[in-house]
Amino acid sequence: MFRSVIAAMGLAACLGTLGGCGGSGTTESITSATSENGPLAQVGQIYRAHWQLKDKAPTGPKDIATFADGNPEGVNAVKNGEIVVIWGVKLDDLSIEGDGDSADEVLAYEKATPEQGGYVLMKNRDIRKMTADEFKAAPKAAGTAAAPAGKSS
Repeated sequence: MFRSVIAAMGLAACLGTLGGCGGSGTTESITSATSENGPLAQVGQIYRAHWQLKDKAPTGPKDIATFADGNPEGVNAVKNGEIVVIWGVKLDDLSIEGDGDSADEVLAYEKATPEQGGYVLMKNRDIRKMTADEFKAAPKAAGTAAAPAGKSS
C-alpha cells in the first residue's frame, strides 16, 4: 500500500509539471520575436550589416533584399509589412552589442504595436515589449518610417 501511495504521488507530481506544456502558441511567438534569430533581431543585424558594407543606412526594403539568404525571417517580415522599419537612421555603434546607440529610440516594431502593444527593436538593437501607450511615448529614431503594408509612401 505504501508503494502505491508513493507511486501515485510521483505520477501526480509528473503530470502536474506537464500542465504548462503544449499551449496556445503565445510562448512560441514571444520566443521567436525576442530570440537572437527572430525577425526583429534579424532586422537589427541587417541594419548594422548594411551600415558596415555601404557606410550608410538602408532606405527601404530593396536595400535589405540582398540579406535575405542569411536573414530570411527579417527580410520577409519587412517585405510582408509585419515589421515596420524606420529607414535612414544613422547608427553610431556598429559593434555587435550596439551599446553606443540609444536604448530609448525605436528603430523597428511589429505592425500591431502602435494599437495593441508588441515587440520593438531599439536603436541599440535590444528588443523590448511595450504597451501601445509606452510605444506612443517612446522616442522614434530620426529617419523615415515605412508606409503600412498595402500603402505606398
